[in-house]
Amino acid sequence: MTYIHGSPIVSHGRLSSANIVVDTHWVCKVTDYGLPLFRSGDDHTLKRDFEDEICAKNLYNAPEILKMTNTLAIGTQEGDVYSFGIIMNDLALMAGPYSIEMAECSAEEIVLRVINPEDKPFRPSLGDCHIAKYWVELMQSCWHESPQNRPTFSTISQTLYENCDDDYKNDPDDERSLRMLAEHATYLETVWKEKMKEKAELMRENERLSTMTERLSTHLPRKYVSAIRTGKTIGSDCFDSVSIFLSDIVDFHAIVTSSSPKQVGISRWVEDLIIIHSLSRIVSGETW
Repeated sequence: MTYIHGSPIVSHGRLSSANIVVDTHWVCKVTDYGLPLFRSGDDHTLKRDFEDEICAKNLYNAPEILKMTNTLAIGTQEGDVYSFGIIMNDLALMAGPYSIEMAECSAEEIVLRVINPEDKPFRPSLGDCHIAKYWVELMQSCWHESPQNRPTFSTISQTLYENCDDDYKNDPDDERSLRMLAEHATYLETVWKEKMKEKAELMRENERLSTMTERLSTHLPRKYVSAIRTGKTIGSDCFDSVSIFLSDIVDFHAIVTSSSPKQVGISRWVEDLIIIHSLSRIVSGETW
């Protein structure tokens, strides 16, 4: 969720227990995000029809979202945090949203009470469920009535991570899944750092080979450069007859430095000659 909030998607808008899945490695995966962007040409305004199915989905929506009319259903970041607070209650009770309240109220009545609270904001209760204090405090801060007072997902993640070890020691059976998730997340972070280190080393090695190739190409034929790069043994070439062209320009450096760019044409002429006739060039000081 931290990544989604920092991406062009901005927010999830439909976060609920139904679109959070867990893979075989005990890693949570968030799904069903970004879809309003694909439906930007459709009429996907937030529906306020009080039907059972619609109301059930709205149980995860924040009060300020429920009060909106004719608003694109992309949600807000604060609304996502509110939805996560409801999900935390689902996890604590191992049930759906407002599972205790649903025994006496319909989904429509719950939505109306969330939109128009009487004495205090209407939120799901924990009943007789005993849960860690930090969990309750974090859950309640997530569904705070004021969006500005809700934590960010970075803060939520940090709080869960910091308290995971204590929970495991105090109640290893109930908190084992959180422990497994934290350990696996740490493992993945370690693997990622190792992969990034290997990638950086590979990039440095490729850069070194590229520099070496560039330097060797100015002194050796291309096939020899390729053999050196691949570690192949370089054998001797035999020719029945060869022609050697030696070119030595006296005071070449002095001539070049005292001439204009247009006047310095001898070096380009030599380069063209080498390319046209596929010659091998040997450079030694100012001698070609």
